[in-house]
Amino acid sequence: MNVPFRSLWMKKRRPERRDICPGPPLPAHFHDKDHFHAFDQASGILDGSQSLPNPVRNNGIDGFPPEILGDIFSLSQSDISPWTSEGRRWVYVAQVCRYWRQVALNLPNLWTSIDTSWRIIAPVFLRRSGNAPLDVKINLRERLSWRECHAINVALGQISRTRALHLNVEGVNELIKISSSQSRPGFAMSLQSLTLHSSIPLDLPPYIFAQTYSSLVSLDTSNIYMPFPPGLLCNLKNLKVYWVGLQRDVLTNMLSFVGTMEHCTKLERLEFHNKSGPLRVDIAPLHKNIFLPRLRHLFLTDQSSVTTLHLFSQLTMPVLTSVVLSGPAETSPSIPNVFASAFNSCFVSMDIAGVHTRLCSKVDPELIMEVYLRPLPAERRLKDCFLIFRSVVQTALPCLNTLILELDPIVFRVHPMTSRNWVNFLVMLPNLLDLRYRASNTFNVTADTEDGSAATLLDALSVEHSLSGMCCPKLQAMSFRNISFQPPLIDRCPNLQRICPCPGPREREGRIHKLLLRFVIRRSKQRMRLAMLDILGCYGIGYVPPEKLTPFVDKVFWDPLFCDVRILG
Repeated sequence: MNVPFRSLWMKKRRPERRDICPGPPLPAHFHDKDHFHAFDQASGILDGSQSLPNPVRNNGIDGFPPEILGDIFSLSQSDISPWTSEGRRWVYVAQVCRYWRQVALNLPNLWTSIDTSWRIIAPVFLRRSGNAPLDVKINLRERLSWRECHAINVALGQISRTRALHLNVEGVNELIKISSSQSRPGFAMSLQSLTLHSSIPLDLPPYIFAQTYSSLVSLDTSNIYMPFPPGLLCNLKNLKVYWVGLQRDVLTNMLSFVGTMEHCTKLERLEFHNKSGPLRVDIAPLHKNIFLPRLRHLFLTDQSSVTTLHLFSQLTMPVLTSVVLSGPAETSPSIPNVFASAFNSCFVSMDIAGVHTRLCSKVDPELIMEVYLRPLPAERRLKDCFLIFRSVVQTALPCLNTLILELDPIVFRVHPMTSRNWVNFLVMLPNLLDLRYRASNTFNVTADTEDGSAATLLDALSVEHSLSGMCCPKLQAMSFRNISFQPPLIDRCPNLQRICPCPGPREREGRIHKLLLRFVIRRSKQRMRLAMLDILGCYGIGYVPPEKLTPFVDKVFWDPLFCDVRILG
């Protein structure tokens, strides 16, 4: 019974095929900067001699030079985070054949992203990285397995060549355990990026990161109390501060943040996100002016938009090009006049998500400012939204030449803008040349109920007021999008008029299609003739109709497909 079984085990193994994917041999000291002639010499092509037959050259990808394969392997590394499983899928290219694996093992730059939570894999990556600069992530938890502790010790042994360090800590005690490794020679000179994330709020001990990091240009912190050691800040170009769930007095944190900015004279990008503490912290009495001569990009988020704008007003940034401010929807102080006067174009969107304002300059396209005011109160009134919008950009309104209004008629249908509300807003735009109004919700295009805010806007622009005169006297271009000019159903259905009471003459005069015609006629009589009226994409244009508009406007843009007039029987 055992004889046949033993014969199977003693059966001679089939010889391995060596010609499947052998590839050309690699040079002895190959790395990704070798020249192509090194591959030719290693493949048997010698200078001054006849080329030897090389069948591998005809095997397609298996005969690629190692330099080209090295570039392919580098491109196969995904742009997503290398700490995820998807970010390590490039390793599969080293398992195609022996030659590919040999090329991958001789490229140290492929193995430089290392996470100590990989346990036994992390030391393997460290060994294969050679002397290349490292990108290391260390998770300092209270309880760690011995394999992960071994990976951390091995990584700390190579900290002198660490280019980017990511530390996830659970407390100060875990951070103190690696404090001795930070004093090793070369670490302060090689570190370029530092990330500190804490699951609980903590203070940095004074002896941690106390050296001067001359090469550190990026610092990303989460739940780390300020102030930071000055040695971390002196050469920073990018700083990101994220607070959530801080238990210490928020005013103290804000004061320490403002004081920390005094050491960041080389900053080019600043992100500050405060999602902890009370809704409002008054830092206006500081009267502290922080000069940031190189700052170009600024992102500020706070639980209170008042605190955000107070903080913004205390920073002097002569070369600032882009600003993003975010906070709840509330009446806030205006942006500084020195910065607001540089903008001449504004886009504002009001919907269920809140109020979004985007200011830009036609002279300098790189100059951009965005303000996000988070969800509005339960009672959504368009008048209140405009009050909030005016309070933030009040200093910029007199300089605007272009204004784009995007409103959600479904959200604000119950409480639209009145003519008086529009007048109070439009009198602040004396230099406006181009006004564009559009509905963000396309449902309004075919709805039977007209856009009340668009109708009152036309009424406000066509009436001459005793004190302010005609609003926007320099207006030259007017544009509407996704607006319905057709009258309500009761005006288009004679049978319905017999049942329901007919609207009076005053109510009929307030229909949007009649207000549009009155708007262009009165502006023309007041020597404020429009150069352009754009009503493309507006439904029910035939009720105006367009041929009645052309004598009073230089150019009228309209679509004949939207000119049908339907009288319902």
